[in-house]
This record gives sequence, structure tokens and C-alpha cells, in this order.
Amino acid sequence: MYLAAVLLILQAPSLDRAEQRIRNTIGAAREAQIGYLQRVVDIPSSTLNLEGVRKVGAVFRASLDSLGFTTSWVAVPDAVGRAGHLVAEHHGKPGSVRLLLIGHLDTVVEPAGASFVREDSSARGIGAADMKVILYALKALQAAGALRDLNITIVFTGDEEHPGEPLADARRALVEAAQHSDVALAFEAGNRSDATVARRGTSAWRVIATGRPAHSAGVFGDAAGYDIDSRGEPEPIDAVGDAIPLG
Repeated sequence: MYLAAVLLILQAPSLDRAEQRIRNTIGAAREAQIGYLQRVVDIPSSTLNLEGVRKVGAVFRASLDSLGFTTSWVAVPDAVGRAGHLVAEHHGKPGSVRLLLIGHLDTVVEPAGASFVREDSSARGIGAADMKVILYALKALQAAGALRDLNITIVFTGDEEHPGEPLADARRALVEAAQHSDVALAFEAGNRSDATVARRGTSAWRVIATGRPAHSAGVFGDAAGYDIDSRGEPEPIDAVGDAIPLG
């Protein structure tokens, strides 16, 4: 599958003709990629900056339109309090694998202004390495003639860092896209040499504990934190942790 290979292709020991074209396209577009990255990173777009998130979405939407995707902005109910999501679809060869690519538009923090800084061979910025590589992977596939037959749905969520509530509304577009896909690739940053290949699912858990209240940073110290301190009289901890990871 060409799309998965894009992430590791520069290190492959031998490449076929299409893979060589992908590699060469990525290399030739290096400065364009950096410029594009700076453009979107310099848009303040923390989760609760709804206008900023939508501006980043508009940039990606125009780019995906140019690659032949059918795009739409999926709004969420006003009560959810989030910007919405960008969904893009590419219809290729009937019956071929249906791919779901997952990214997001929002950032954790809100910079005062432009945050992208380039220094020699490195750069930094708010959200600069956070799930923004999808576009140029697709451009490379198009240049190699490998995009034409692929069935791809892309969901750029607008509230990955701080999901809206209820999740049933906030994540509806992502869940529905997953239900019509065979394979999902999340473009979360990892390291430079590996891609994680694993099934993702949903789980729910709840932990109720008693013990000496303490900050989690001191869990292995004298205070209880997450554990029960058997050296003293335990006190009830009125705290419950819930998690529902959605892949």
C-alpha cells in the first residue's frame, strides 16, 4: 500500500519506480512543504478559537479540493461549543480498500501571534509537528499516479485537543467515517524511523480509590497519589478518572 509506505520510504533499501517518484516528489517539494507548514502554524487555532480552527480548515480544504477530493465542513451543534470538522473524500477504484486518514486542525495553546520559527535545519512552532503531513503525502501519491485508484476519506477534527461534549455529537463525523472504512491511519507524530501498526478500539474504565490525597507527581513517594498509603489511616478520595479513547 503506497500510502503507508510514504512515511518510511526515504529509508527503504530498494524502491520501485512509483516509490522513487514519491521520494523524488517529497524531496523536490521540501521548501514548499516548509512554507505551507508555516502558513498553517502561524494561524492561531487553539481548540476554543473557533474562527482560527475554521481558518486552518479552509487552507486544507482548498488544497484537498485541488487534488480532486470532495470536501465538506461538518458543523457540530452549538451546544458542543466547537468549530466543526473538515471531511474530504476521494473515490477511486470500486471494491478497493477504503482508507481513513485522521488528522486535526486545532492546537493545545493559543500563541499571541505567528509562532513558526526556523533555525538552520530545524523549526519550531505551536502544533508544527502535530498531524499536518497528510497533504504532501497525497501530493506525492498523485505525482506517482498512485492516488487515482485509492478510496480515501480524510477527517480533520477541530477539537482533538479538547473534545466537545457530548462525544456522541463531537465525534459523529469521525465515527461515521470509520464505519465506512477498512483501514485507518492516524497521522500522529512519533519518531523518525517507525510507524505504529496496530488495531485501535474503544474501552471504558473507572477507578475509585481511597488513600491520602496527593498530586500524581508524588505517586511513588510518601503520599498516596494513585495508590493507597497503608502507613496511615486512609481518607476517602472523591475523584474518579474516566477515559474513552477513540481511535
